[in-house]
Amino acid sequence: MHQIARFIRSYQVENGGIMHLHLGRIAILIGLSAAATLAQGQTPASCTFTYFDFGGGGGPEPSGINRWGNVVGNSGLGPFIRYRDGGIQSLPFGFVGKRNSKGAMVGEFSTQDNHTHGFIQNGSQRIVVDFPGATHTELRGINMYGSAVGNASAPGAFSVAIEVKNGKTIVLPFGTNTTAGPQAISDTGLIVGNYEVPDPEIPDAVVDHGFVSIDGQFTDFVFPGAISTTANDVNALGQIVGDFGGGTAGIGHYIYSNGKFFTVKLAGNGAGTITGINGYGTITGAIFQNTEPSSRGFVGRCTLP
Repeated sequence: MHQIARFIRSYQVENGGIMHLHLGRIAILIGLSAAATLAQGQTPASCTFTYFDFGGGGGPEPSGINRWGNVVGNSGLGPFIRYRDGGIQSLPFGFVGKRNSKGAMVGEFSTQDNHTHGFIQNGSQRIVVDFPGATHTELRGINMYGSAVGNASAPGAFSVAIEVKNGKTIVLPFGTNTTAGPQAISDTGLIVGNYEVPDPEIPDAVVDHGFVSIDGQFTDFVFPGAISTTANDVNALGQIVGDFGGGTAGIGHYIYSNGKFFTVKLAGNGAGTITGINGYGTITGAIFQNTEPSSRGFVGRCTLP
């Protein structure tokens, strides 16, 4: 609770109030504190889904959805946009992460020298992001203000988490040999992602934990009772989506909202992933299946109890 108090004080204005922009970020910290100390049952969300695929290439795997309901993702046929009306547009990029409300996208592409380069694409304008000394730069998330997050590394030298903001690349405070992989940044500046921790059940193995980072303050983010958790996206309201597994929690998918976790049941055997949530609470992701195509994308609208 001391961390929460310090955070709240840091955003007080002169009249003693809290700036509205940061209320969602404060709620995240309060909710994480409660989730860490209180065991809670699994509360299901009530969701309706629209599924889609466009043939071949193993099927689509969405990576994000913006406020207009436009989904971006990747497939064996290459990256794509699925527009709200169901239309599909192929993209001439290597890999696409998130797309913001203004239509800007981030991702990465490879060149013949086996180097990977991050990019920010807005219409026909592309900004290539290469971290100094890195052979691999990738961008995964972008908010409405154009701030983007991702990773950069050089084998045997360094691995860092980065934020590109106002044309400058900032190294996030995870160290120079981090496994932290930022996946998204909200319009309020909250960053979520995943990092590796030792598997408590299997020696010399690792599992993913999610994280939430606010102005350099790092909080571990794990579904109650689970061994592994991913935090794949966050919206401006502080709602987070991802997947969990192991321990007493079983295997599943969640929406985190107002300090509570809500489980989401996907079609079939439930195999799949939730990778995106927009400001209206609409989610996207993929289900995995044993028939062709091996994956199908979905858009889901959920009611939280």
